[in-house]
Amino acid sequence: MSVTTAGRTRATSRPAGLAVLLFASLVVTVPAAQDLDPDSDSRLWNWAASGQTEEIRELLSENGQVVVNFTDEAGWTALMHASNAGHDGVVRLLLDAGASVHLQNDAQDTALHVAAERGRTETARLLLEAGSDFMARDANGRTPLFRAIERGRSGIVDLLHTAALVNSSQQSPTRALVAEGETVPPVIIQWTDTPYTDYGLKQGIEGTVVLMALVRENGSIGAVSVSKSLEKSLDQNAARAVRTWKFDPATRGGKPVIVVVEINVDFELPEEF
Repeated sequence: MSVTTAGRTRATSRPAGLAVLLFASLVVTVPAAQDLDPDSDSRLWNWAASGQTEEIRELLSENGQVVVNFTDEAGWTALMHASNAGHDGVVRLLLDAGASVHLQNDAQDTALHVAAERGRTETARLLLEAGSDFMARDANGRTPLFRAIERGRSGIVDLLHTAALVNSSQQSPTRALVAEGETVPPVIIQWTDTPYTDYGLKQGIEGTVVLMALVRENGSIGAVSVSKSLEKSLDQNAARAVRTWKFDPATRGGKPVIVVVEINVDFELPEEF
């Protein structure tokens, strides 16, 4: 088996290569209600969820009491609702109207968390372009990247990697790298072989399961998802085994960092089979 980076640069033996994705988070507070029109705000949330772009445009232009960043009972903004549903036209309109990409709901999700979990690639791109922090953490400490890996949203993961690489050379006061210097890749120090399943053996299935895995700062494995499937039971065995692996963590500037690696788990039938 071999490990490659999410950038698809193949390693020849043990784990190599990766991209740093550790960025400083921004903390933004939810605005307080002041002289709001409850009916207008309710319509804004509902229309954002259903993708009614023209109705929202008219509401925003005619009703000065609508607060585009105001939240519903669960702390969701209209931007979060639109991101959840993947209504990109509404997302653009709300961003142009001043919707904040940094607000978090009661679960501490940002709009990017929502888009990442739902696999809304174009929505995520719009949010990133608007300055969304892709290392913001939800109530369980998960970043949008983590959520994307959990759900197997490979398009989102690729997008987040690209954003990280671009921003690593364009630092700003609000989006600065935690540490400078070359990244030292993680090194696998403990692993287990992945057993065949009875079904895989009976069917004579051979090939490679490609997994996407998050390696934490302590070297343990976080979220794992299947990037390229071989067969369901073999996919599950591969993911189950990889979750037990241990690494010397990746470092940047001498400090451990979270990284994503691509792991190839090869299944070859025994010669006597």
